[in-house]
Amino acid sequence: MNLTPNTIIEAAERRAYAEYELYRVENTGRGEWNVTRWNDAGRDYTVKADSETYNWTCDCPAHEKTGQPCKHVFIVRLREEENAADEARADAYSEADYFFMKECQAESLAETEGAWY
Repeated sequence: MNLTPNTIIEAAERRAYAEYELYRVENTGRGEWNVTRWNDAGRDYTVKADSETYNWTCDCPAHEKTGQPCKHVFIVRLREEENAADEARADAYSEADYFFMKECQAESLAETEGAWY
């Protein structure tokens, strides 16, 4: 089998989707993440993203051997996409909640405006 960069990347992406839930990802800042398999703390890898070149690297044997993105890189990217989607949903809910609260306040004031106690 002839391994081309495309087949290596496709295989890594497939494995990332298949094994996504098996890994814990911790953002350490500065474009670095620790990726650890839940049941094997000895296999802890560091994924880095270079903000200038947009290159992703990992210190795992697969990346060091091929020079191509490995499953750990794809797992980090998937987790970051998931976190961004969660933040967007949270922002949308908080904005909607704010307008709902204002609407309820206005209704409440309108109902009690002519009332006497």
